[in-house]
Amino acid sequence: MSTLDSSTRLFPIAVLILLGWALSLFYGFIGRNLPPGWLSIALLHSGVAVILWRFGAGLRIPRRWGLRAYGPALIILGGSLGAAGVTRMFVEGAPAIDLAWDPRILGFVLWIPIVEELVFRYGIGGWARQRLGRFWGAYASALVFAMAHGNGEWNQLALPLGPLLLGLCCEWLYLASGRITAAMALHAACNASGWIFAAFDERWLDWLQALYLKI
Repeated sequence: MSTLDSSTRLFPIAVLILLGWALSLFYGFIGRNLPPGWLSIALLHSGVAVILWRFGAGLRIPRRWGLRAYGPALIILGGSLGAAGVTRMFVEGAPAIDLAWDPRILGFVLWIPIVEELVFRYGIGGWARQRLGRFWGAYASALVFAMAHGNGEWNQLALPLGPLLLGLCCEWLYLASGRITAAMALHAACNASGWIFAAFDERWLDWLQALYLKI
């Protein structure tokens, strides 16, 4: 790779890293000052998503998969239900099942995955892939996604493991299938798995704390 190639690639990467840090700070500010923070962020994402969908037609990827594109989402949902059920049968001390309905579940399971995938995979990811290629563009998009889900502290480039893995998986699925809706479904399934574990056996929330490690 020539010096010119290196500089033209390093600049977009630096821009994306700064964007991820700025989003972390901004979302942290919203979360602390505009309760409920998640609702404010979702509304903001919705506005950005509408703009991207209206003017970002050039970022669409040709569809290559059929219904199997939604297989990963079904695997996540089935695996979550199965794991929660198995632990209730074989691990002592299972609490009572809590199926209390909370309207916010619709926001976390449907609304947020849809608009976040449009913002990060379709918008930021499309911009990054145009300038860095498919591999580095996908990685950079997942990096921004993970940083945006950090703790919002100005002196920390927080990079939680779970959002990074989710971002990478959604990027791969979108590029492989050509269906942004498949990435939305996978994102929604991962968010739904948290509610499943909390409802059927909340001890899983402690067991899965490794996904929130900062790397």
